[in-house]
Amino acid sequence: KHPKDSTKYIIKTEINENRKKIEKMEKEIVDTREIINSLKNKLEKNDVFDSNYDSVLKELSEIKKIYEKQITEMEIFKSEYNLIKTNKDASRTKVIQVYPHISSKLSRKKDSNKADAILIARYFSDTQL
Repeated sequence: KHPKDSTKYIIKTEINENRKKIEKMEKEIVDTREIINSLKNKLEKNDVFDSNYDSVLKELSEIKKIYEKQITEMEIFKSEYNLIKTNKDASRTKVIQVYPHISSKLSRKKDSNKADAILIARYFSDTQL
């Protein structure tokens, strides 16, 4: 078996690729926070009601688009694995089903965050490549 065909290599590759995607999403969140802070400053200075009014509306529209995109992506991810309206441990159970050889690394209930990360990486790997 070629090393690039091993499950460990595939998982590491998926995690690295999705880490980049997560960093991009984090940047979008930072950009959104900057827009919000800008709007707060304008409101505090009462600049909203001058000629900047249209730009404020445009910024609010952009914030709404980013937020809706992030919410939609999370809903799609959860629905892909039938995790909507389930307990937090459901993702850990799902990962153990998909990757039984790493079940020992997810043996504790508090490993559900690791499981979420693995499923997100798997989902984005399957859908974004």
